[in-house]
Order: sequence, then C-alpha cells, then structure tokens
Amino acid sequence: MFVRHVINLTTKRHHSTFESLGICRSTCHKLESIFNVTRPTLAQEQFIPTLVAGRRDLLLRDRTGTGKTFGTALTLASLIPHQVRQYDSVHSLYIVPNQELAYQIGNWIQQLSNGSHFKVFADVEVDCAKDTIPHTVVGTPGRILDLFQQGTLPMHALERVVLDEADQALSIPKRFATARQQYKRTAHPKPAERLLDQLVGQHQTMISSATLNRPLRYFLTSQKGWLKDPLFVDLARGSQLSDDNTVKHHCLVVSNDTIRNLTPKQDQHEKDKVSFTRDDKEVDFDDMDDRMMESLAVLQELEPVENGILFVGPTVSVPLVKQKLQEHGVAAEDIKNYYKKQRSPDLWVATEFAARGMDIPGVSHVFILGKPASATSYVHMAGRTGRLGPQGFATGKVIHLVREHGWIESKMANMYELLNVPVQKYEHVE
Repeated sequence: MFVRHVINLTTKRHHSTFESLGICRSTCHKLESIFNVTRPTLAQEQFIPTLVAGRRDLLLRDRTGTGKTFGTALTLASLIPHQVRQYDSVHSLYIVPNQELAYQIGNWIQQLSNGSHFKVFADVEVDCAKDTIPHTVVGTPGRILDLFQQGTLPMHALERVVLDEADQALSIPKRFATARQQYKRTAHPKPAERLLDQLVGQHQTMISSATLNRPLRYFLTSQKGWLKDPLFVDLARGSQLSDDNTVKHHCLVVSNDTIRNLTPKQDQHEKDKVSFTRDDKEVDFDDMDDRMMESLAVLQELEPVENGILFVGPTVSVPLVKQKLQEHGVAAEDIKNYYKKQRSPDLWVATEFAARGMDIPGVSHVFILGKPASATSYVHMAGRTGRLGPQGFATGKVIHLVREHGWIESKMANMYELLNVPVQKYEHVE
C-alpha cells in the first residue's frame, strides 16, 4: 500500500531554496551560475528531500516539462562525494529508457558535480574497468544489465535506484491485451524488469513518469514488490499536458491535392460516411512521400521555428528523413547529435522513442509526422515544447501531420478528446 501525496496547486507555495531541500552548497552555486536557476519547482520541492534522505521509496507523477528529470539529476549530482577516493560498488543508479536521455542527464551531472565519480553507460563501446567503479551511474537498462551480469559493475552497496520514464522502460501489457500478448510479455521481460529483479537489497527506489497510471503502479508495488510503502507524489491533477494554454495544438490532414484542418469531433460521423463512399479521398502515399516533406518545408517558412523538433515513427529512417528534407531546402539533424552540434540546424529529427525526457531549451515547435503509437506517445512528444524555465512555462506550438486514410481522422479526434487537448484551426490552410 502506498500513501498518495496530492499537491493542491492553488495553495500558496513555501518557495524553498535548493539548499534547504538538502542540495549541497557547491551544487547550488553551479546551478545558479550555469543554469540561472535559484528556486525549485513545485515538484522538486516535494520529492528532493525524500530522495536526499534515501530512506523511503518514492513514486512521482507530474506533467511533462516540470523539472522531474532535472531535479533528480541535480540531487544525484549533489550526493556525489567531493573527495577523491576509489569505490568498490555503485552507490546511485539512474536508469533511463534511451541513449539520448542518458547522455543528457550525464551532461547535467557533469556540470553540477565536480566532474568525476560518475559514468554514463548507454553505448556498447563504453566499457567499465574494475579499478574505476563510479559512485553514480546513469545508463540504459540493457547496457547496465550486461555490465552487472559480467561482474564489472558491482552494486552490493547500492543506496539509490531511480527508474525514469517507467512506462516505456517496462512496457507492461495494456489493459485489454490478449492472453497471447500477456504470455509473450511474461516470457520475455524487458531489461529494466530483469535488472530491478536482480537488484535485491535495502536501497531506496524512486520511479517516475508523467504517465504513471494505476495499472503500472499496481505492477510496481503489488506484483513485483520493488517498492515498499512508497510515497506517491502526484502533481498531474489528472492531466498529462499543460493546461495553462501556453501550447497550441494543430492537426493537419494531407490528401493527394489538399491540406486541411482536422474535422471537429462533432462532425466526424457524417465525415466518415462521406469518406467511405468516395475512394478518391484515400491517399496512396506513405508518411515519407514528397507531399508530406514539402508540407513540412512550407511550415518551416510560415512559422518562426527555433530549435524545432520533428518526430517520426519508430520504424522510420532518420537519415532518410534528413535527406528528403534537405531536398526541400530544410537543414535537419539527428537529435542524437544535439550535444555534439557546432550550430543549430533548421530542425532536429527524432523517433517517438527518443521523446522521453529530452529537454532541449527553447523548443518553439514540435512537428509530428504520422499517427502516434499511442496517446501516451503524443503526450511525451508534445511535451518537448512549452517547458518550464527560469521565467516560467514557455509558449510553444505542436503541429501534427497525418495522411487522409481510412478512419485516421476519427482516431485522431478520439485521441485529442481522451487527452482533453483543444485542437485549434491552423489559419494557413482550409
């Protein structure tokens, strides 16, 4: 059983300082000088003291862009000892579902700590020497599991385990999954599940996500037993996207010869009847067609895009997208190269899988190509813009392009209704 700690956002905040929450003074100085951040967010006020204390397990749910991941990285950086010494075990372990997020968190810890005693393991080419065991490790589940099983990453003195973006890392069967799907998932557990099963001990466990729903919480606490009497800090208030109207959402439907706004939900029934009596409305091209690429190129001219991100399906080739956009005059770059960049491209390109937790400052626009794998996936892609900064929540725009095909409009309208997202008309199309 876990205690639910729901925060009433209408009440007056205490406005703590990071130092009063338990963050060490040197890390606070770096936080202010490098990131210009002096006050914690509401989410950080609630979970940082518990994570610093290291005694009670913790479940954390809050909307995207509210500082969950950064606050966790900040806390772990503060807990890294300053004195030079050798370790025979990892003390803090931060597990994330993809390489991009692992390297981003590593970059934050690098800047907020003394730059040593931690390591990022997200690439098979990065090895671990037995005589240089780091105090803190950030990495992907599969890579950490490999090193742990090889005996090169001992964890007998582990104090804290953090699993971020837990729903994606664990991928438990959906509510109405078939018996075969459930059996397949049970027979082939994800690396994150196998790793947490093997990390038996007295360490503190923290698990967070913007989409930490009831079935997942039951799986974590009752089925697996990874958390004992956890504190559940829930600031989402039932909403997974920002409800302060700082982000505008548009959905454009591309056919053979037109681009138009998504048909409103109330008009979908009549629209669907018409679409299935007119075969010419069914497009015969895919999401990589020149019509889709040209539409993206036109949007780059119409919109004041800064640090824009284009999300594509998990099976789409990012290099091919870059090539096709280049042919239409748009300089695109793989988001994996963000921290290696010499200059910003016109557009960053990423798959849905890379959307989790990525925090690129000043993203003015998110473009989504094709139908998302799920409503949850849309939440995380859209959440890359309109994020919280030193001056509050930024403004942003999400423009979603889908092909006019089958029941796609009904499915999209249902998704927006489920998420309670108001889709606005885009003025430059019919």
